[in-house]
Parts: sequence; C-alpha cells; structure tokens
Amino acid sequence: MTSAGELLTATESGQLLLLSVLTSPAQPTAGTPSSYELAKAAATTFLAATSELPADGDLETDLILTDGTRTWAADDLSTLTESDPTDPTWLQLRAAVNKILT
Repeated sequence: MTSAGELLTATESGQLLLLSVLTSPAQPTAGTPSSYELAKAAATTFLAATSELPADGDLETDLILTDGTRTWAADDLSTLTESDPTDPTWLQLRAAVNKILT
C-alpha cells in the first residue's frame, strides 16, 4: 500500500500493477464489471491473504520471496550464483551479483 492509498501488486508473469480508486469511475456496460469493481475485488482478495509486518519487523527475515511456485529463504539467496532464464528477474539479478562478488 502506498501513502496515497494505492495498492502495488504483481502478476505471475512479473508485471507490476498499481491499483487505485478513481474519484469518478467510468460506468460499465450492462453485465460487465467496472474497473472500480475489478480493482476492489483484487484489493480485497490481496488483503484477505496477507497481513502487515509488525512495526519492529525485519524485511530480510519477515518477507517471503516467491515466484508463486517456489519460495526462497534469505540465507539461500546469499549463496545463489546460478539461475535459469525462466526464473524471475529479481532472482536472475541476485544470482548474477552473487557470482560477481564470489
């Protein structure tokens, strides 16, 4: 959630979406959900499946790094030096940086 009340989400393919509530959403055609209704449903689903980190939380240990299929622990990522082209970009970058530093 941003300070402006927008919600940043990511798709399985790695696209980032910024969801915001319009002050005057467009009216949908009959039987079609509006962009407002779609955004609200996506935000509601996201919020129901997540929780806030505690104020004294540590992002390195409290966040879960996943591509939707696999999950990586922070300790695993510090030694990772190989990745596949199908891995998420953030994982490929982490592997490349670790390989240079080792």
